[in-house]
Amino acid sequence: MISRFNNWMVTTKLYKYLTRMILPFLGFRIWGVPAYDMENYFRIRKCIRDNPNEIYAFVCVNKKAVSYFLNHLLTGAKWSHAGFLYLDDEGEVRMRHMLGSGFQDWTLLSYLREVDDFALLTVPVMPEKKDQCKSRLAKIERRHLLVSYDFNFDLSDKLVTILDDETDDRFVGCPLYCSELVWVCCYGLVSDNHVLQPKWRLERSVFEPDDVFVACKKIEV
Repeated sequence: MISRFNNWMVTTKLYKYLTRMILPFLGFRIWGVPAYDMENYFRIRKCIRDNPNEIYAFVCVNKKAVSYFLNHLLTGAKWSHAGFLYLDDEGEVRMRHMLGSGFQDWTLLSYLREVDDFALLTVPVMPEKKDQCKSRLAKIERRHLLVSYDFNFDLSDKLVTILDDETDDRFVGCPLYCSELVWVCCYGLVSDNHVLQPKWRLERSVFEPDDVFVACKKIEV
């Protein structure tokens, strides 16, 4: 009965309104304190330092957030956010990700204080394609003021053409949500295209944080 209700609910106008206009602003915690072990940060940093040539991504979840509670109730999603990780010039781990306020570059150490679970991932980008993946992400960062959040959660590959065209820096009409950022930077650059296969939901193509987790390799820390 609950499963049938959920399947029906995600097709309604109410759910579409929630995902477009409400959920992105309900990330505040309802009760308790974040449960993630902060000591893992140093293990994450060591993993990236020891293997700097990988493409690193992450998924995470704040299980006491209003947005997670509603989304998990309706879709069963385990993870609520995704993005990329890298080491800055000082050797500290930073994260590039999309929020409702747009493209962000944050210190991972600060962000881990807000989550209950976090997974370090490597994206299966082919070795000869890693520079292209990094180039796409760098172009988005360079033009980040023109990259808005995709409140419609409507996956599109039209941005890939722009990212791979060195003469084209336009981003108008190409918004991104968190896991879509990972998808678009790696689209067509993996050996098995099925690992980045989007889902069809709400009459649109989507690639969710859970899909990022499935597509990548988890690194135990």
